[in-house]
Amino acid sequence: MAGRRSSDKAALSLFSEVLREARRKAGLSSDELGAKLGYSGALIRSIESGHRTPQPDFALRRMSSSACRRSSRRRRSGCGTCRSR
Repeated sequence: MAGRRSSDKAALSLFSEVLREARRKAGLSSDELGAKLGYSGALIRSIESGHRTPQPDFALRRMSSSACRRSSRRRRSGCGTCRSR
């Protein structure tokens, strides 16, 4: 059981780092990213700092947002994240 906790903690740490780096690379504040994803900037900061564990819908929304920026076809069809842009 301790091994799983350790790997879960490592995965969460990696997710937090990737989220922070992607946000910074996009030139967004935590409040701006939160608004784009439908969450508060405080939640973004809590996840980035490792104080909160993201729910699966948060991770999926974040991944959808990244995929949409890379795919103009999805942008034209308007997935849930891109539709508001």
